[in-house]
Amino acid sequence: DPKNYNKLFIGNNTVDNSDIDKSKYNKDMIKKKYSISEEKVILYISRMKASKRIDILLDSMANEQNVAVVAMGAGITDEIRQKFETAPNLYYLGQKYGEEGNEVWAMGDVFCIPLNTGLGINDAIFWNLPIVTMNGLQPPEICYLKNGINGFIVNSKEELKERLLQILSNDALLTKMKHACQDIYEKEVDVKVMFRGFHDAIKFIMNGK
Repeated sequence: DPKNYNKLFIGNNTVDNSDIDKSKYNKDMIKKKYSISEEKVILYISRMKASKRIDILLDSMANEQNVAVVAMGAGITDEIRQKFETAPNLYYLGQKYGEEGNEVWAMGDVFCIPLNTGLGINDAIFWNLPIVTMNGLQPPEICYLKNGINGFIVNSKEELKERLLQILSNDALLTKMKHACQDIYEKEVDVKVMFRGFHDAIKFIMNGK
């Protein structure tokens, strides 16, 4: 009922990254640490659940010149592990947390989980990584992905590859989308926005008393 809209307060679901200093990470040094020679890096950071369809990403980008796919997360199967072994530009780094995990995020250019992205969207936007994913099974946080602004939502595996390469081959577009990520993070994804929703709700109740 519209007359009750003033009683509605939203605390956006997010991840608290307020203790991370992004400026201290050196992308080139991190890539050297993991022997990644390709110029551009697509990140997949999540569990290797079948619903996330990492196979689509690996099959699409295998042997793509000067583009690395770097994956981090638990639950890898023998089938998926074999895919990493089929092409030199596919890298699986296992599970990493804390500073090591932050290093992996810091080396990325674009973020891609083909489906069921989860809270990876939140982290990707914090790290200013444009996101490419597919229509289908997605979490509520998909609302943070503005199609054509800070990434793309595509309809096929062919378009997934096309959009990834479009961003990675156009530095002006990549920079524009990175700036859009920063803007969206500050307006919607920052944990302060979630706190503000709770604060406004409590303030409303207290004023009512």
